[in-house]
Amino acid sequence: MQRKYLLGLSARYILLLGIALFQSTIISRVITPLTLYPLLWILQLFTSAHLLPLTATIETPTLLFSLIPACIGGSAYYLLTILNLTTPMSFKQRLKSLLFLIGSFLVLNMIRILLFVMLFSEAVPFTSTLHMMTWYFVSIIL
Repeated sequence: MQRKYLLGLSARYILLLGIALFQSTIISRVITPLTLYPLLWILQLFTSAHLLPLTATIETPTLLFSLIPACIGGSAYYLLTILNLTTPMSFKQRLKSLLFLIGSFLVLNMIRILLFVMLFSEAVPFTSTLHMMTWYFVSIIL
């Protein structure tokens, strides 16, 4: 039993090291499209939004916005993965937990981005200040 536990622990930490080495590639190739395209589809329901070629920039009739790596939240996904892989649990529970963590963060992040796109599009006063406050305070809470 002790050997099996140590083998699983070693495998999890080796996986974390591998993810750390390729984090930016994983984020840019997997998480960015998972965030970008649903946002584009939702915006296309309300406006004539389109994606600018070869960029993570969406153009609406009143606004041009780019999803920079900080908007995607790659480091948050990595930290959630670290939390999951360093916590002892069964494989099945770990998989469910990881899917829940990543899925819920993806949905919450897309809601946040959509909210700010709408606020910036309507030129609501203090939107930039609100954006910075959520960047500094809400991201810590999440």
